[in-house]
Amino acid sequence: MHPSPGTRRRPIGKLRALAVGLGLLGAAILPRSVGAGEVSIIAPVDGSVVKEDSLLILGAAPRGSQVPWSVRSASGVLEDSARADWGDLFEIFVLLDPGLNEFQIGDRRLRVFYDDGSREPPEGFRPVRVHAGDVSRCSDCHDRLSMELLEGGYPGVCLACHVVVSVNPANQGPATDTPHFRKAVARCGRCHEPHASLDPKLLRRPGPELCRSCHPERTVSDASHPVLAEEGCSACHDSHYSGYPNDLHKPQPELCQDCHDQGGGDAEGLHPPLVEERSCSTCHDPHGDQPGLLRSGLPDLCLGCHETVMDQGHGDTLAECTRCHDPHGRTDRGLLGDGVSPRCLECHEGIDRGETVHPALQEGCQACHDPHADDSVEQARVSCGKCHDLQGDEELGALHGGLSIPAGACLRCHPAHAADGDRLVRGRLHPPLAKGKCTVCHGGGADRSIRIENPATRCRMCHSFEKDLREAGAREHDPVAGGECTACHDPHMSSEPAFLRGPQPEVCGRCHDEARLGPGRERHPAAETCTDCHGAHGGRGPAFLASQPPELCLDCHDDPTEGLESPHPAVEEGCLVCHDPHQGFRPGYLKGDTPRAACQECHDVPDLSEGRTLHSAADTCTACHDPHGRGGPRYLASQPPDLCLECHDDPAEGVEDPHPALEEGCLVCHSPHSGFGGANLVKPQRELCLGCHDDPAEGFPRVHAPARDRCSGCHDPHGDASAALLKEARPGLCLGCHAVQAPASGRPAHPPAAEDCANCHEEAPHGGTSPRFLPKTPPELCLECHDDPREGAQTLHPALEEGCLVCHDPHRGARPGFLRGADANAPCLDCHEVLTGKPVRHAALDQGCTVCHDPHRADAEHQLRRPGNALCLGCHDLTGHAHTVDVARGERFPGARGFPTDGGQYLCTGCHAPHEAEDEGLFIRPREVLCQECHRI
Repeated sequence: MHPSPGTRRRPIGKLRALAVGLGLLGAAILPRSVGAGEVSIIAPVDGSVVKEDSLLILGAAPRGSQVPWSVRSASGVLEDSARADWGDLFEIFVLLDPGLNEFQIGDRRLRVFYDDGSREPPEGFRPVRVHAGDVSRCSDCHDRLSMELLEGGYPGVCLACHVVVSVNPANQGPATDTPHFRKAVARCGRCHEPHASLDPKLLRRPGPELCRSCHPERTVSDASHPVLAEEGCSACHDSHYSGYPNDLHKPQPELCQDCHDQGGGDAEGLHPPLVEERSCSTCHDPHGDQPGLLRSGLPDLCLGCHETVMDQGHGDTLAECTRCHDPHGRTDRGLLGDGVSPRCLECHEGIDRGETVHPALQEGCQACHDPHADDSVEQARVSCGKCHDLQGDEELGALHGGLSIPAGACLRCHPAHAADGDRLVRGRLHPPLAKGKCTVCHGGGADRSIRIENPATRCRMCHSFEKDLREAGAREHDPVAGGECTACHDPHMSSEPAFLRGPQPEVCGRCHDEARLGPGRERHPAAETCTDCHGAHGGRGPAFLASQPPELCLDCHDDPTEGLESPHPAVEEGCLVCHDPHQGFRPGYLKGDTPRAACQECHDVPDLSEGRTLHSAADTCTACHDPHGRGGPRYLASQPPDLCLECHDDPAEGVEDPHPALEEGCLVCHSPHSGFGGANLVKPQRELCLGCHDDPAEGFPRVHAPARDRCSGCHDPHGDASAALLKEARPGLCLGCHAVQAPASGRPAHPPAAEDCANCHEEAPHGGTSPRFLPKTPPELCLECHDDPREGAQTLHPALEEGCLVCHDPHRGARPGFLRGADANAPCLDCHEVLTGKPVRHAALDQGCTVCHDPHRADAEHQLRRPGNALCLGCHDLTGHAHTVDVARGERFPGARGFPTDGGQYLCTGCHAPHEAEDEGLFIRPREVLCQECHRI
């Protein structure tokens, strides 16, 4: 290295004077060169970044030894040596170039980056940290003569400067009494570098990694405690001594609450684990990787203390306790939140919706329910007495007519959670009850609590519907005739019109099956209110209808026959021939078990015999046909193909020469109701095509698979006739099935295969006589394009006897030669085991075996393209090479064995392996052994 101008390097003489070390004590010792592994570098460390251009390197080597060193930097290479003297130490002082300076000191490598602000340090380089700021003050820690540590070694020598005390006011005991201090901290050098490090605290390794050298079970993963993964162990633990358990910086839960909000506030009433000695760690493993850092899964963790809660109540359905409980909450609320628990609402949605909400609900569900008891609901039914004095409250008694209120009866009238009105009742009150006049119906005295045997007699006191029916000459509805008013009406309260016991379809459906909704059907809007069509108490017509269909239907619906000359015959039989007035399949609320069942009562389509599938539109006949008779033939809104194109894209669009069958219409090939295959063909595909086309495979002993039964595998029936209706041109069409022959990365296509498969497979696409529909078999087929490699050859490669396809892929392959296998060498290696996994490979192999070997002719030994050294010298230029290949020059060094020669030259393969070897240079044996075989050195 040449020092840069301005004395960027000190003169060698002065440098050596500085490198002498710390004294002349070892001057009388005869210097010797250091051996392997005898040099160590104390400071700085490899990968250091420094801000000053002057650098002192301190190292150790056997006393009296001479340590060679060199440095490579921007200005060149400088070489010198330093002597190890007093304390087995040596020093090197050097001026650095800006940027990277690479030292070789003995067999040790040292890289130092001088940061002058002109460029960024390499990745992984960091500022070097030196103990006490100056590593040259050895006597601060070491004895001047023996270099032994002072103060009896660790930890005394370190504690002379570094103070380790407890921060726990309740524990002021000495650090030396703790197990961690005795086992780890007392041996300071186990964790810290005593002289220099890239770590700010002179740690030997990054914090968590260093801790795991003693605590290997403390692994870090994506599920670990984030603070452990991001900041390391020292985020929670004092690495030396804190006075708290486990050397935590603070006691739990105070330490945890530096990051987490849970569990704060007054300790009284908190979940016991939060305030016990182990606190958060009772349930959480701060070093774990389970969800929530829990020590075990739920509910097993909770069952460690709460053994019985899973035996009853919600235990069999809510296995995760935290779905309801906040483990960091307060015990006076059962670890539940205030008000209605959101966790309850996850399953019991809407219980708090209403204009009036039960006040008890504001205190939480547990005010009435015990979620861990099997009889929770039963308990809640009788729990009203906890808040309401059912027997002694005079105001409450007056509201209930002075009647006794048995436990559990409240829910008959009052909803447990919320109501829509201004009072917590289930519906509107019957006027006598609303006025507190129970005696109007029940009578006074002891009779007011007796169930009325004949409620109709009391109803007639206010309601005159029976009289009205008689005067109109109408028949009475059976419940009316039997005096069973309460069969349909609730005499006390209801949220339904006319105080019905439920929605009209539900009440009527108890006796009338047609009012009950069946599977897959939808309710006719009029049937939501039965009395829109039927008289509730009676009437004169059948089914108490106000009028008969179709007149009744036309009260809401337009007349579908208006303006029609020839309506659908079914219309003449009435609406109810096809439509169900209560419920049915949409559209039209049709009768039957399926949407098309009403049509199939008269029409025999669709045919779903074996092999046929239903056209999706035919699932609902009215998708194409007008059921009342509008439209053209077959009551179609429009005729095919226009009708078909309302759902399907026009197959002829953009096609210059469409399939002639398209001119005859869609129904020539397709069935509108049901057919064969996914296209609903009128016949199986091949049979349909052969109705117009001759059989292209007729007479062939071998038939191409698509030509047997799947013409559309290659042909688009709506495609361009000028291109034989092919879906795409070859070879793309063929590769749709024969994808294994497609080009791939590093395996380009054979030109004939890339152009057209029919170049070789002439008998395809429908059938032929020979295997793979080839007119000839290889190699004759190959030789129509390729020269015969056998011509003029004295000896052939044995593989040729098996044919071209043993090595070559006719569709795609590695270049050169479109060879089979993953790379150009793969076919050769199937037979020739020349590669056994040795670490050094001949670079020529990357280009393929054929660089050196002729794959077809075997005229030369090993099928080499050129004999002897001529092949090697085609790539390797030995001009000026120190080692000769001239036999005459080599005779001066007669060896123990004869060396193979090639005329006047030594053979390259006498020393070098042509394929692979253990050592660089492809030597057939270790170099020192190989040379000794010829040279007597």
